[in-house]
Amino acid sequence: MAAFSGRFALRPLSPKDERLVFGWRNDPFIVKRSSSQRQVSWAEHRRWFKSMLSSTRHLVLIATIGDAPVGQVRFDRARGGACVISVYLIESCTGRRIGVRAIAMGCKVIRGRWPVREIRAYVRSENTAGQSAFLRAGFLRHASGTPPDHFGYRLHVTPLVQRETWS
Repeated sequence: MAAFSGRFALRPLSPKDERLVFGWRNDPFIVKRSSSQRQVSWAEHRRWFKSMLSSTRHLVLIATIGDAPVGQVRFDRARGGACVISVYLIESCTGRRIGVRAIAMGCKVIRGRWPVREIRAYVRSENTAGQSAFLRAGFLRHASGTPPDHFGYRLHVTPLVQRETWS
């Protein structure tokens, strides 16, 4: 297990993260736990990455411990005041409740940016660590709209922002 020291934080995705996130996205440990369970090409990643930097419907945050990036938290706007959270950490940071911190902190960030009433998560059925992290972060199991081979989770929240244009 790699040693990380410093404060846990989330920061916005920046152009300098393109290769870092590409490496994470194709890491076998992360691919195995992802919904698509497939690697992506550089061209596919570049299109996705560019769209994430300019989107108002998505928010990508990089999780850090000290100066070391250790994972990603992403939010995608959905209908009806909801959004979907997706989280992954590098393997050396799993099993240390860092995922729970990333989920909780990310939810606080999104509540301050978007007028969400509900945050949803979909975790592969074999990803027991991910399931545990969402439960520990206050999410409840919910089956409606859950993709096959996944468990759904839902967190009802009170928005911290008063209004923002949903585009």
